[in-house]
Amino acid sequence: TVSFGGSSLGDLHDALRTTLWPGRLSSRRATSHSATTGHSQWLGNRSFEGRARLPTGLSFSVTTVVTGPPTMASLKDGGLTPAQQYREALKNMSEEERKLQLLESKWTRSLSKWTEASVMVQALMRGWWVRRMLRQTKARNSVIHMTEKMVNQAGAHLNGGRHAEAVDLASEAIVLDDGYSHAYLVRAHAKYAQQQFEPAAEDYSVVIAREHKNREALHGRARCYGSLEQWDSAIRDVNHLMDAQPDNPDHWALRAMLRSKLKLWALAAEDMSTFMEKGSRNVKALIQRGSCYAADQDWHSALRDFSDAIRLQPTSVRALCLRGRTYCCMRKFDSAVNDYETALKIDKDSQAAQEGLEDAMKPHNPLPLNTGS
Repeated sequence: TVSFGGSSLGDLHDALRTTLWPGRLSSRRATSHSATTGHSQWLGNRSFEGRARLPTGLSFSVTTVVTGPPTMASLKDGGLTPAQQYREALKNMSEEERKLQLLESKWTRSLSKWTEASVMVQALMRGWWVRRMLRQTKARNSVIHMTEKMVNQAGAHLNGGRHAEAVDLASEAIVLDDGYSHAYLVRAHAKYAQQQFEPAAEDYSVVIAREHKNREALHGRARCYGSLEQWDSAIRDVNHLMDAQPDNPDHWALRAMLRSKLKLWALAAEDMSTFMEKGSRNVKALIQRGSCYAADQDWHSALRDFSDAIRLQPTSVRALCLRGRTYCCMRKFDSAVNDYETALKIDKDSQAAQEGLEDAMKPHNPLPLNTGS
């Protein structure tokens, strides 16, 4: 039932549009919409009434009996449309939450476009990254090529005995590429040849720090430590070498030499015996082991090694002098005189043979007899 006061139905329609639900009413459903959704609350299958204040000269009232629920699901929450619910939710949000909500809605509406753009951006980034890596690889290969060329030239200088040039060229290669370990190795060899043992040991240490099992660097640093008389450090490096290559005879000979410097004569003789088993039984090795036996006062073993060396090389003045000295220690002076004279026939300027002969020809007191008292 509708009652109103006014000049015409058009006045009522205009009033409804401006007062109850602006912009959403039509002339066909003005009264029903204004009553059911504009200013009323759902009360089930009961009657309810909607009223409104209208401009001067126009008033009305609407009474409607509702026989069923409205079709809009949004009326469950206080009779609000989805747009009204969205606006109410925005009122309860902070400024940051509203911005996030806006971004989320935009992202949802433009998800397909964003996905395509993301794929395009990723493809562009991959292409840029590949091109960048190719440029870096090309530049790196160029540096490596230049460094290798300089190090090879430094090695040629080293082999030719031009040690200063080798050091300078290897240093330039290190400035160009500090990570190229072989440049340090070549420079260390050149410095060792110049008897710059401490700088050479430092370069060897750089190589060993990067390549723990670099046998060439370990061997070179051991020689540097030996030249600096740092025997324990030298033996430690040689032990690492022997762990890596236990069958290499050169490592045994080097450790024997270092142990003899520490006056560990028996251990040095054992290392030389292993060297001759794994390597060759040459004159130099026999003389070195015989010297260790003689220093340890093992005269018979020393005499055997010196005699073997003389059989291999009868003109070895050093072996003859050492055997003559061993004969003197065994108080076999006639045999000692014979060895010293033979050495002087080979090399008349040998100072060791001259001094040994004078000592062997001196009168010596006989050994005291052991009477058992």
